[in-house]
Amino acid sequence: MLFCPTCANILMVEECPESGLRYACNTCPYVYNIRRKVSSKTFPKLKFAPSVHMEELFLCNSKPVLQMSP
Repeated sequence: MLFCPTCANILMVEECPESGLRYACNTCPYVYNIRRKVSSKTFPKLKFAPSVHMEELFLCNSKPVLQMSP
C-alpha cells in the first residue's frame, strides 16, 4: 500500500490511456505514473511452538492430584 504524500490517504491504481497504470489519490489531484513493476515482500517473524514431545514430558513428570469427595 502506498499513501499520498500531500494528504496521507491511500493511493488507488487506475488505468491511464497515455502511460498505462498510475497511482491516484481520491481526495486530492496527486497522480504518479507507474513506469516499472512495483512489488515488496514482508516476512513475518515465526513464533516458537513447543513440540508434542515437550508436552508429553511435562505431563509424565507431573504429580497426580488426589481429589477428596464429600
